[in-house]
Amino acid sequence: MLDVYTRLHTKVQCAAEKYRRARAALVNLDPGGTWQENLKELRKEDIRGLGKEPEGKKNKKTSNSHFEDSWIWRAV
Repeated sequence: MLDVYTRLHTKVQCAAEKYRRARAALVNLDPGGTWQENLKELRKEDIRGLGKEPEGKKNKKTSNSHFEDSWIWRAV
């Protein structure tokens, strides 16, 4: 199970780095473009699964049925 998790984590990190490089290229090509509304800067805390609370936002009033999803799940 640890091996599966490690492989998945590696794939997620590679995809995140690929996104960051592509976004950096877009910033250089079109710094004030409207594309930035959908393709935001990807932070470490943005990378989380559906239903997982962001680090630092966990509190006792939040249940598993109510959460704030990351923008990456709504990006076009």
